[in-house]
Amino acid sequence: MTPRRLLALLVVAVLVIGAALWLAAERNVPRNGTVAGKVLPALAGALNSVDEVRVVTAADKAAVSLKRDEKYWRVMERDGYPADAAKLRRLLLALSELRTVEAKTSNPDNYARLGVEDVAAASAAGVRIDLVGLHQPTSLIVGKSAAGDSTYIRVAGSAQSLLAKPNLAVEREPRNWLNRSILDIPSERVQHVRVAVAGARPYEVTRTSREQTDFIVPNPPRGKKLSSPSAANSAATALGGLTLDDVRRAQPGDEWTSGVQRAEYRLFDGTTVTVTGHKDGDRHLVRIAVGFDENQRQQFAGPSGAAAAAKDSKPATPKPEELRAAAQADAARVAGWVYEIPAYKFETLFQPLDDLLSKS
Repeated sequence: MTPRRLLALLVVAVLVIGAALWLAAERNVPRNGTVAGKVLPALAGALNSVDEVRVVTAADKAAVSLKRDEKYWRVMERDGYPADAAKLRRLLLALSELRTVEAKTSNPDNYARLGVEDVAAASAAGVRIDLVGLHQPTSLIVGKSAAGDSTYIRVAGSAQSLLAKPNLAVEREPRNWLNRSILDIPSERVQHVRVAVAGARPYEVTRTSREQTDFIVPNPPRGKKLSSPSAANSAATALGGLTLDDVRRAQPGDEWTSGVQRAEYRLFDGTTVTVTGHKDGDRHLVRIAVGFDENQRQQFAGPSGAAAAAKDSKPATPKPEELRAAAQADAARVAGWVYEIPAYKFETLFQPLDDLLSKS
C-alpha cells in the first residue's frame, strides 16, 4: 500500500469516528432545545412541601391517594391506615433526581408506544403521579421502562416526551403502599401463651423465667408428651415480624361468632397481646388488642436503670412507665382494625396442640 493510499484511509477513518461521536452526542440533546438536566428541578428543594401524592391510572381513576397529617402518611383507600413512609420517600427522591437522557416524540399519536398517553384514556398503559403541596402543582406521566435504568415519561400538559433516569417503578395497588409491620415481639419477651383453636381444647405454653430456654405445656393429654423439648417454642415466635397483607376498619359483622381462634400472650415486662382470628375463604383475618398487666410486670421484674447497668453490660430494662406508655401506644395503633395476614403466620398463631405432641 502506498503512503498516499494509507493517508487517505486514515483521513476517512477519522471522519467516520468523528461523525459517530457527533451522532452520539446529538442523541443526548433534547429535541426541544433545552439542555439535558432534571425533569422536575423545583422538587429537590421542596420534598417536605409535598403533602399529598396521587397515583392515577387508566380512565382517570385514582388508584392510590397518600396524604400526610401531623403524624403519618396515610393510605386513604384503606381508611387512612399509615403508609410505608420510607417507600414514599424513595419515590419522591427518585422523582427529584429524574434526569433527561433523550427527548422522544412530541406527537400524541405516538405516545401509546411509550406508555405516556393521557391517563384519561381507558387503554392508557402508564400512570400519572400528582404532587400536591408544591408552589406549583406538578403531574408526571410515567410510561414504560426502557433498556437499562431508564423510563419513558412526560410532564402532564407538555407535548414533549422524554427518556429519563432513574427507572421509576410506581405501585398501583393501595395495599402495596401500606406500612406492613404490625408487631415485632421476639420470643425472648414471651412468658406465657394460651391458645384456643376452634373445635379443640385450649392449651397453654409457659416458662417460669427468662433464663428457661424451652417452653413447656402444663398438663398435656394423658399419655402424650412434646415431640421434642423445644416443640412448644414455636407458639412464642408468632408475634415476631408479624406483618399484614391488607387491612380495613373493623365493622359490626367482625365479632366473628363462629370459627374463632384466640391466642393470648403475656410478656415478662407486663405487656399483654390478644390475637383473635377468623378465616374468610382464603383470607386469614385477625384483630389485635394490646394491654398492660402491672402484676405480671412486678412478678417478673428484674434489675433496671442504673442497677442493671452496674450489674452487667446488658441494656437496662425500661422503666415501668415507659413499658406502660409503649403498650398504650401499640394498643391505640392496632385498635379498630382488621388485618389480613399471611397464611403461615395465621397457622403459627393458632397451631393445634396435636402439632406439638409426639405422634407415638
